[in-house]
Amino acid sequence: MSGLLAALENITGMSAAFVYENVTGSTDGDGIPSHSIWVIVSGTALPAAIANAIYSKRNAGCGMKGTQSYNITQADGSNFVIRWDDVTPENLFIKFTATSLDGSTAPNIAAIRSQLVSSFVPGVYQQVNINDLATEVQLIDNNTLVTSSGFSLSSGGAYTSTLTPTAKNNQFAVSSANIIILPMIMTPLAPTVVHGASTTFTAIGGYGSYTYSIFTNASSGSINASTGLYTAGATFPVTDVVRATDGLGNTIDVNVSVT
Repeated sequence: MSGLLAALENITGMSAAFVYENVTGSTDGDGIPSHSIWVIVSGTALPAAIANAIYSKRNAGCGMKGTQSYNITQADGSNFVIRWDDVTPENLFIKFTATSLDGSTAPNIAAIRSQLVSSFVPGVYQQVNINDLATEVQLIDNNTLVTSSGFSLSSGGAYTSTLTPTAKNNQFAVSSANIIILPMIMTPLAPTVVHGASTTFTAIGGYGSYTYSIFTNASSGSINASTGLYTAGATFPVTDVVRATDGLGNTIDVNVSVT
C-alpha cells in the first residue's frame, strides 16, 4: 500500500496520512474487516481528492473501513463508495505537582498551562509519557520540578505514567483547562486587610471553576463564593482563613490579618 500512502501524502492540504491493511480472513483487533484497508487522514484535503487517490491505488477487491464516504462515478456510470476516517481529537487530562526548585519563587502555573498547549502536541495515535511532559515544563519554567505526574482520559479518572489514544485514528488534544497543576496558588498570598475593607482573592491551578469561602471567620467577614471578593468583618485584630476549592475538591488556604 506504499503507492496509496504516497498518493495521499501528495494531496494539497494533507497534513498526515496512514494506511492500515488487514490481509487475514477475519476482522482484526483494529476493527478492519478481512482483506480490507483503513485509511486515516488529517488536514484540509478535499474529500474528492482523498477518494480518488484511494480508488486509483487500492487493490481490486479490497474492502475499506471508515465513517467518511464519497461516491466515485465509474466508467459504466455506476457509483462506487470510498470509505476512510479523519483523525479525531481525544481529550487528554494532565495532572502533576509543581515544586519550586529555588524554594522561594512560585512555579509559573499560568505560563505552564498556556504554553503546554502549543509545545506538548502528541502525534496521531502517539503515546504520551511523563518524561516528555517534565522536559516541556522545564523548558517553559526552569524553576519548576514536576513530580506525581500522570495522564488520564477524564478529570477524575486514574492517572498513568504513559497513555495511548483509544483508537489509531485518534490524536490527543491538550487544552489548558485540562492541565491540572497542584498545589493550587491563591493571591494575595498573605494580605493585611483593615476591618470593613475588601480585597479580591484569585486562585490558579487545580481543575475547573473555584469556590471561595471563609474557612476560619474570626472577624465575622464575608466573601463572594464566585468572584473571591472578601470583606473583613468588624472584629479585629484577628486572623481569618480564606479557602479556594476547585472542581475536584482540591483546596488552598490563605491567612488574612484583619486590623
